[in-house]
Amino acid sequence: MVFHLGALWRLNELGFLPKLARVSSVSGGSITAGALGLKWKQLQFDATTGVSPVFAQEVVDPVRALANVTLDVGDGLKGLFMPGSIADYIASSYRKYLFGTATLQDLPDAPLFVINATNVQTGSLWRFAKPYMADWQVGLIKNPTVDLAVAVGASSAFPPVLSPAHLTLDPNSFEKGSGSGLQQPPFTTNVLLTDGGVYDNLGLETAWKNCATILVSDGGAHVMRAHPDIHRPPIHSQSHDDGEKSKAKGASRLKARRTEARGWIGQVDLFKRQATGRQHATGVGAVDRLPDGSWAVDFG
Repeated sequence: MVFHLGALWRLNELGFLPKLARVSSVSGGSITAGALGLKWKQLQFDATTGVSPVFAQEVVDPVRALANVTLDVGDGLKGLFMPGSIADYIASSYRKYLFGTATLQDLPDAPLFVINATNVQTGSLWRFAKPYMADWQVGLIKNPTVDLAVAVGASSAFPPVLSPAHLTLDPNSFEKGSGSGLQQPPFTTNVLLTDGGVYDNLGLETAWKNCATILVSDGGAHVMRAHPDIHRPPIHSQSHDDGEKSKAKGASRLKARRTEARGWIGQVDLFKRQATGRQHATGVGAVDRLPDGSWAVDFG
């Protein structure tokens, strides 16, 4: 979650945050996204620069404070030896340290914050947002009042220890005919959720299908060695030609590794999807502003 603070901090410095149309998140990224959404109305964006002068105070400091608390061990032990589940205790800690009694209805109307979890029963994405809560197979509930701490807890319920998170719902709260084959109990009454990263590790699906420009903060990327050939076995004897070929091959590998590693350490991975096709989110690229000025950012 702290990794994503750096991405958001830089976006604020660039004045990009007010341009966001959608914020989609999974796993630990949902903690940061939830904190941003809860404090969005207090950020006081400058009308000219788009920069929030209180971003660090309102968003960074509370998330950092949470990062100083070890939740998984204590809440895990409570869930094992006391009534209630581990997911319940995690949600309770999120309430205590970050979200209080806020619900999904305390998120802003714009940008749209989508907190993603994985529905264990259907294998599909379960989406928490202010205007709706949905699984395309089970159906849609309008204007849900689920606690923000519960939504974030479900999205970050890392298996197997922190999940599943359990939602008890009224089947009549679903919009009639909004599901596809599974709009019936127990799918509409007892919902079991796990980490959103199980289904979509970057939380891209909810933005990929709706936005043309996407900024990705990938907190799960592998860290590359700065010099990938550092552990290469020593060469005891070789001809001049073989030595030159080896140097060229090593330089080529190093260049390829450096290209692959761009943006992996403390950077924001950027990529653009054209309306006529799709491409994977790899590397760092230039991002153009859309005609309507909208952007999307994903945390995973």
